[in-house]
Amino acid sequence: MGIVVGLAALGLIALNIPALPLDRLRQEPSLRRLSPFAVSESAISVRSRLVAWTAGLRAWRQGPEAEWIGDRWQSLRRLVGWGPETFDIAYSQTVTPGEFPGGVFRVKEDRAHNVFVDTLVTSGALGVVTWVLLVGAAGWCGIVAVRQGPRPILASGLLAALAGHIVELQSAFLTAASGWSAWTLAALVAVQARRTPMRQQQTADGEASLPPAPSLRERDRRGRRSRADRAMAPELFASSPLVAGAGLMSVVLLLWSVLQRWLYLESYPALLFGGMWLLILTGAWAAANLSVSPAPQATGSRGRRQSLSWRRLMMMGAVVGAALLLLIWQWRVPAADMYAKSGFKGEASWPNRAATLQRALHLAPMYDLYPLLLGEVLAGAIGQPGSEGSLNPPPPDDPTAIALTDWTALGPDGLTEVARRSFERALVLNVWRYDAYADIGTLEAQDARDPDRRKAAIEAHRRAVKLRPSHMRSWLGLGRLLLADGDAAGAEEVLRAALIVDPNYTPALVLLGDVQIILGQVAEGWETHWQALARDPGGWFDEELPERVTRAIENGRGLALLEALQAADAPARGVASRRVYGYVLFRRDLWEDARKEFEAALTGTTDDWWTQTYLALTSDKLGDADGAKAAAEAALAQAPASRQGSVRQAVGTILNGS
Repeated sequence: MGIVVGLAALGLIALNIPALPLDRLRQEPSLRRLSPFAVSESAISVRSRLVAWTAGLRAWRQGPEAEWIGDRWQSLRRLVGWGPETFDIAYSQTVTPGEFPGGVFRVKEDRAHNVFVDTLVTSGALGVVTWVLLVGAAGWCGIVAVRQGPRPILASGLLAALAGHIVELQSAFLTAASGWSAWTLAALVAVQARRTPMRQQQTADGEASLPPAPSLRERDRRGRRSRADRAMAPELFASSPLVAGAGLMSVVLLLWSVLQRWLYLESYPALLFGGMWLLILTGAWAAANLSVSPAPQATGSRGRRQSLSWRRLMMMGAVVGAALLLLIWQWRVPAADMYAKSGFKGEASWPNRAATLQRALHLAPMYDLYPLLLGEVLAGAIGQPGSEGSLNPPPPDDPTAIALTDWTALGPDGLTEVARRSFERALVLNVWRYDAYADIGTLEAQDARDPDRRKAAIEAHRRAVKLRPSHMRSWLGLGRLLLADGDAAGAEEVLRAALIVDPNYTPALVLLGDVQIILGQVAEGWETHWQALARDPGGWFDEELPERVTRAIENGRGLALLEALQAADAPARGVASRRVYGYVLFRRDLWEDARKEFEAALTGTTDDWWTQTYLALTSDKLGDADGAKAAAEAALAQAPASRQGSVRQAVGTILNGS
């Protein structure tokens, strides 16, 4: 054993020496993670697990922190943990990208990839002790089964498989399939460890009382007769009521659930009719079994004949019906998931997508993700075609009570209210949903001129970054709202905190430059802008791009801006960078170069109203009337309703032909 362990250790060391020609072995999936010092991808994977373990241990020591959430168990969190399925919340609250540079930070980790850390966070110290005792009990049963059980080889195999699973859990996580397998192995190990002296005595007594073995011809004759009579055995008649009740109750419950709209199967007719035929045929077969003549009397150890009374049939049917009702109720969960996916990611119009998400909410009303998805669909629909309802009826308190035909009649104000209530419903179901707070902040910020809505948006974004410091979109939204509220100093403080969380988040660096210029720190502000351009010129592309470029030109920094973009190799950095580069060229009257950048930005997609607008203006400057008109028409067709006026004003002369 010592020699085997030593050879394994030497092999592990050899895999991690880059100079050794073992690349082919290192590319094997089972060996790649064992060589983190020689394979860079494996090193990143291993270090990301270290980040998750660090987050888990830190979260266990600190406990959940949210001052607006009253936590009566805060003092006991080290004992009882954060709760089931909460590692992603703990991870989000305790680590940030700025702490772990080098690409090892992952935005989301819902498992610790270590059973002890995961259990420590979700179940606390008591959970870890309980898990260790359970595993220890299974291991002790395995040892007993190997030493004293009737099948030591089988017990050894089961114990080895269970031990391998425990070793795997030190760098992986438990899935539904592996969990079932592991605890089934533990149960089999426990069964093998049972001592059954009475059963052995009964077996010995039974063997002593058996009659002499029949001859070969007699066994053959009995075998043929037993096969012929097997259909009339009492066991079959005993199970006939069960089968009949199952078939009949299945048909009744399925029909009733469809009529009561418990199951939305209209979109899946093949599933509906296939399931109906299957259950009807099963019920018919079971009912046919009831017409079989009663079984003959059974003697001996098999007991008396089983009666097929209607009372017994009804009792078994009730039991089977309750089980099927529970099964149908559980079926709602995967059905809701199907509707949620098709509603959120589908290609249908937004009213149909909203109605599909309503079905998901009907099927799983306690799942916090579905109201969040419904709110995001509605928030994205504001300003789109079909949302300009003129009736503006008051929306109901329950977003699921809105009919499909009523969505387009709500109007922007009604959609905003229903989206807000959907986000609030998600927070009622799960107070830790940072994304619901972020969506509320974005929704309220659509009308930042209203002081009350602006205040609500600021508070929502503050809670979002408290629950997940790495959620940079809320940091950026919070900075913009504070700037709109006249608190430039507060905006600067927030943006500096955001850059500590993630130093590579360019949009925060760009907004920080704007804030510094507003505060009178002009030199520092432009230096911050040049840093942002050097990292990612696309970070300049936002609502303030025209004003920012105008400010640079008016302050004599237009040429420096163009040189900074050229030095940053802006065209090679993506669509946003090409838009920024093209716009600066456009403002510098370099029409031909600007058109090249706008056309390059449209490569692969023509659905870009902003680029189409400036491509039309640039083509018009170059005298290309046909190209300018085509781009102007495309821009007007693609622009959202909220942008139609500004686009029409920009390209109106081109469309009119003047």
